[in-house]
Amino acid sequence: MPRKVDCPMTKRADLAQEMLAHREPVATLAAKYDLSRTAAYKWKRRFLEHGRDGMQDQSRRPQHSPNQTAPRVELAVCQLRERHPTWGPEKIHHLLAQEELPGLPSLRTVGRILQRQGLTRPWPPAQTEYRRFQWKGPNELWQLDFKARIYLSLNPLLRAFPMTLEDDYSRFALSLTANADHRFPGLWQVLWDTMGEYGMPGVILTDNDTVFRGHRGGLTQFTAHLLRLGIRHISGRPYHPQTQGKVERLHGTIQSDVLQGRQFGSLQELQAAFDDFRDLYNHLRPHQALDLQVPAQRYQPGSRPRPEALPPVEYPPGAELRKVWESGCIQVRGCRLHVGEGIAGQRVRLHDRDPLLAVEYAGHIIRQIRWDELRKGEWV
Repeated sequence: MPRKVDCPMTKRADLAQEMLAHREPVATLAAKYDLSRTAAYKWKRRFLEHGRDGMQDQSRRPQHSPNQTAPRVELAVCQLRERHPTWGPEKIHHLLAQEELPGLPSLRTVGRILQRQGLTRPWPPAQTEYRRFQWKGPNELWQLDFKARIYLSLNPLLRAFPMTLEDDYSRFALSLTANADHRFPGLWQVLWDTMGEYGMPGVILTDNDTVFRGHRGGLTQFTAHLLRLGIRHISGRPYHPQTQGKVERLHGTIQSDVLQGRQFGSLQELQAAFDDFRDLYNHLRPHQALDLQVPAQRYQPGSRPRPEALPPVEYPPGAELRKVWESGCIQVRGCRLHVGEGIAGQRVRLHDRDPLLAVEYAGHIIRQIRWDELRKGEWV
């Protein structure tokens, strides 16, 4: 049994000295020190060349690495990451490949460069998988939403309500505006201007905010205006933001790429930052859900141009009409039937579809109720 030696350098030096003394066969000495014969000869050679200092472990890094990434390429990867801190290796590699950077390494190597330079972030916690829904073409569905309010400067009275409008198919950010409030007149003006630039969609998806769906149901101004344009309005299930997953994901990107760690003093300053981001998001930033295409490559304006003005609501001669009160109700057989505050002051048409009463607005049936449920003096 070999004697116990705590220091590896001492153990190797003793082995080399015993081999030089030629008292025992090399195979015996190698077994004595629990080494292979090849290792024993290596330490003997090191001892002869460098003495005891040669008994240290040496780096196994090769002196020449012909396949090593060039410093200029590594610098380009790091500079692109610093300009876009939220971009991962996939986006960085894709963009550098489009720029035809000479010597660009593999995607995995780009990831290693970011990790080595301390430019990576920990992976977010795993989320429950969900089904992805995507419409078949641009302008079939637009997603519209307000992001959480932003306080400007340090004055709590100065606030902005970012309004986002995104095409479902292409993820193209149609509009990103810093609104002073989230009431109907401001949001409709933004939507009206956007439709003037890109054409009209088939459907608009929103959440159940009161500006979109009201307090008591029935038509809001928002839904009524869309009906007059022939646009269908749908909403996600309450407390279920996954329905609007694309626009919610866009909100997360806006938070990290535009708002995080920054303070804006005015709506104009915030809007300038939004404009810069929207241009980059649509035309430069590769989107992983689009196979690393940019949204502008998938989007094209719609074929339904917006009219110059909101079309009037017209009914055929002889139709049975009712005027909507300020409360959003009409009166039928002494019963107050609620149809929506959004069309107060306008007229709706009644259809007798025994045993049902149907109420029409702008060519769309907005409510149906059984005739026998209409009781005088009640509000339904």
